[in-house]
Amino acid sequence: MEIQVKLWFRAIIGATLLVGVLGVPGVQAVAALPSGPSPGPSIGVGDPLPEGKHCRVVLDKLRPGEKISRVLSRTCADRQESLNINQDLLIMTWYQDLNYGGLSTVVEGAYGPCDANGYGIRDTGAWVAGWRNIITSYKVWNNCYYSLYYTAINYGGDGSHPVHEGNNSYVGDHFNDRVRSILIWGPN
Repeated sequence: MEIQVKLWFRAIIGATLLVGVLGVPGVQAVAALPSGPSPGPSIGVGDPLPEGKHCRVVLDKLRPGEKISRVLSRTCADRQESLNINQDLLIMTWYQDLNYGGLSTVVEGAYGPCDANGYGIRDTGAWVAGWRNIITSYKVWNNCYYSLYYTAINYGGDGSHPVHEGNNSYVGDHFNDRVRSILIWGPN
């Protein structure tokens, strides 16, 4: 099973890199393989951010005791259909406007749906150009039912207490265009 998962993962990363190398019109890709046990993102902070109207970020699952999911890949395109979104791995979609409108970023979990550990997004603007302080609504998928969002990176600043359950058509006046970090998880 572990070998199959590694081969599957390498195929996804290879396809993402191939898209970036071949220069498919309207698609920008940046990817990296996970780099050991570090809890930080695998893609460096100084790496160029992809740009486009719609983006896709793939995260590594949180392990017990971790609070930051590693970024395994990120891709942006002018059309959402160009992103090859895997519905089985989809955990969250961010939207620029209320009621799930405007520009969007889909977040996938490389190892499937949410569990009690879930995924941690330490800085919404560090992975995709233009997503710092822009989230107004979001949807959750595949057992990712609970979320907390914050106005500062690393789960700092004001938090959305109590825990939010399910989709959120409007994050509220206080959090609108101020969401900077997000924790998302599922029931036990």
